[in-house]
Amino acid sequence: MKARLLCAAAILLAAVPGCENPPRVVTPDPPTSKTDVRHPDLPAPEGFVYDTNITDTSPTGAFRVITQALSGKNRRVEGAAKFYKEVLPVHGWTLEGEEGTAAGPMKLAFVKKDERCRIEIKDASPTAVAVSLKVNRKD
Repeated sequence: MKARLLCAAAILLAAVPGCENPPRVVTPDPPTSKTDVRHPDLPAPEGFVYDTNITDTSPTGAFRVITQALSGKNRRVEGAAKFYKEVLPVHGWTLEGEEGTAAGPMKLAFVKKDERCRIEIKDASPTAVAVSLKVNRKD
């Protein structure tokens, strides 16, 4: 009887593919520190790429802490500022304040529910613009 059980077990193991290598254990990032998460309410201007995009959420989920750094080649400060001033209100953000000139650097502040979004736009080089965007709890 024991021999039959061992034989049956050996046949089952041979018939199951992938038993040679055990499954790989994958540990996902903790849900409160996600990198490279895109936020539909924080779009990027066309032609800009993310250099940094880090998100953290409060334990209650009431607000996010987001740090984004974007760069755009052959872009202008005033074009990026105009984009944010036109597009963020469509996503529920209200312009709270604006500093600087179109020649740069410019600082914009928006609010939405319990969050504040601060954006700094400046020339990174003669041919590139850098955007720093930070979202955190409204003070």
